[in-house]
Amino acid sequence: MSAEPLPLEEPSQLSFIEAGSLAMPEKPISLYSYREVKKRIPEILDRHRAMIAQALPTLSRVDIPEQARTLFGHFLEKKQRDALGLSFEIRSMAQDLVKKNTLVAFYLRYLEEKKLYLALGYRSFKDYSLNYFNELEYSYLTRLKRIAYMSPDEIKTLEPLGTTKMMMIAQLDQEERKDILAKRFPIHENEYKNVIDMTTRELGRMVQKHKNPGFRENLIKGVPGSLMHQLRMLEENIDQFELDTLKRTRDKMRESLAMLEQYLAES
Repeated sequence: MSAEPLPLEEPSQLSFIEAGSLAMPEKPISLYSYREVKKRIPEILDRHRAMIAQALPTLSRVDIPEQARTLFGHFLEKKQRDALGLSFEIRSMAQDLVKKNTLVAFYLRYLEEKKLYLALGYRSFKDYSLNYFNELEYSYLTRLKRIAYMSPDEIKTLEPLGTTKMMMIAQLDQEERKDILAKRFPIHENEYKNVIDMTTRELGRMVQKHKNPGFRENLIKGVPGSLMHQLRMLEENIDQFELDTLKRTRDKMRESLAMLEQYLAES
């Protein structure tokens, strides 16, 4: 006797998936604890065994704080291995994150340029992004997408710098990027750095100068006119100023003129 076929279920209506649920799969909270880190350390040390063996001898030349010797005692070398293993693991994970961010940039560019958002009922890429991602994510992803307009060679060169620096440099056009990567720039007095050695803040200032090359020039052009205006106001209203104010103004002008004379003499 054959079994009767089961009745077919009616197809359920598809619903939109919350963007937050796509960001990270749910995991037991125990994965994010000190106990879990301690449990993973042997596996991490084994994975980076060769690099740890190479790095340990260099620590003999490092001035280890006395606090570390007091805190760890004869376990110091074990703690050094743990610290090196975790550092190498973090570095490898961070590099993986940069590659994933770069891939996300290309996904976003493809989605925008092929106008795939229209197929989901959105009239613009911005409307789509604000619906599928929250406002903070939209701001970040908009800046991230610029990376996808760089050449493969540029990406290969810049990925070691990290996503934040890549996003900053991606604001510039190709010629400006080529220029900024080839030069060393003054950061502090008598200190020059290339892009690789700059901090994120230093690079941000450098990128802004490249985006607005005329800022300093325009500022300097405005100084003589502003100074002449102030001198005219001083001449016209000199009898209305207090004596102390006039003395401070005179001393300040003398300092500025002395600096100008020195600069012109050295030039």
